[in-house]
Amino acid sequence: MTKDQKPVVLITGAGRGLGHAAAIAFKAAGYHVIATARDTSQKQNEENLSWLPLDVTDSEACNAVIAKAFAEHGRLDALINNASGYTGGVPFDELSDQEIITETDVTLKASMLLSKAYMQHGKHQGFGKIIFISSTAGLPNREASSKWAAYSATKAALLRFSESLQGDLYAYGMQSHVVIPDNLRETEDEAELARQSATSYASVSEALLFLSRLEGNLSVSRMDIRPAVIASSTSGETTTL
Repeated sequence: MTKDQKPVVLITGAGRGLGHAAAIAFKAAGYHVIATARDTSQKQNEENLSWLPLDVTDSEACNAVIAKAFAEHGRLDALINNASGYTGGVPFDELSDQEIITETDVTLKASMLLSKAYMQHGKHQGFGKIIFISSTAGLPNREASSKWAAYSATKAALLRFSESLQGDLYAYGMQSHVVIPDNLRETEDEAELARQSATSYASVSEALLFLSRLEGNLSVSRMDIRPAVIASSTSGETTTL
């Protein structure tokens, strides 16, 4: 018998952007949400979330936050590895050594450390989801584009790591999924999203909820998320499906 029957999710990088939108969505869906960010000093009473400070580059801190989740709730239904570095927009040779290291540490190494801790603490419960946030920038069939090398490399590595991790997780009744969103935007205005051929934070958050609730032996190793946009050949306007 678990201490808390309400499903529990831990989300990294929840202070802003997609992580914050996902935290709100999971809370609204009835989850107990452990929202982590490097600095939570201004977040403690926000949205009735359980905020915990977390430096994802600290291996001991990663293990401690997972251990705390199990100690307080007796379960952890999903870990969403959302925290990410971002070195896009700068030619690779102009990045500092520290920027390259931080990109790798935050996006890839932290996801590995947190996943390891989750497996170690949670394999006894017989269920659990690890969800990674990759990007179309990491897809092998994406056309070459400048100023994305470090970011693309870490996002591609996340995709392969999640797919490879499945074999280890199956033995514990757990699964991993990787979400690959394209052109994310905060706006919910459908006309603006169509104009930019973009996907919204809210839409991706719904996809995360869907994956977290999958049961049985159905495996969705990856979910590519694209804006459903059709361009009109006569008027030049776009519509969303």
